[in-house]
Amino acid sequence: MAKKVIFAILTSFLLVVSISCSIQKNTAKTVSNNTPKGCAKIISYNVRRGDLAKDDGKNAWKKRRHATVEMIRREIPSVFGLQEALNNQVQYI
Repeated sequence: MAKKVIFAILTSFLLVVSISCSIQKNTAKTVSNNTPKGCAKIISYNVRRGDLAKDDGKNAWKKRRHATVEMIRREIPSVFGLQEALNNQVQYI
């Protein structure tokens, strides 16, 4: 029960921050020049499990890992979360 309440509060807070940042106009930008000053850019990224290489073909981790790192560098998130990432994928990123 307590975990659900904490999750609901945290989710609500992040939603309010996201909405307030998205409606700001002509605000100063951060060094990354893509996130308004005082706001946070939060990314959740589904990496896909890297142990599926033999079944993944063109989507194998070795073929997409460079693009994953480049996306994170390009987007310059304040915080990012990874879904389905294995330890070796997290270490590479």
